Amino acid sequence: MAFGAITATQLGQTLSLGRAEGALTPPVLAAVGGSGGFTLAAMYVPPLAGFLGLTAPTIPGILLIAGAAIASVLLAGGVGEVEHPLRGLPRPRPRALLTGASA
Repeated sequence: MAFGAITATQLGQTLSLGRAEGALTPPVLAAVGGSGGFTLAAMYVPPLAGFLGLTAPTIPGILLIAGAAIASVLLAGGVGEVEHPLRGLPRPRPRALLTGASA
């Protein structure tokens, strides 16, 4: 169940923050879809689950995984408008002003 919960929380945050110009980008959707598909296969396809030592979660386990994913997105502030992390940072000064050299 821990594998599923960790993966689901990371995929939830990726979906929450993986927007460009207000929409999810195709690479983000493809990455989340591929990772989610592998996670499900790792838990439910017997040869792969056996190789990785995973078992399919029970219904309560699935509910806990979903709750963890939703809580991680809410706690990270990923609901609503997401601001770009680099906006608002001071711009670097031109090198000529820092060294005293003329341009």
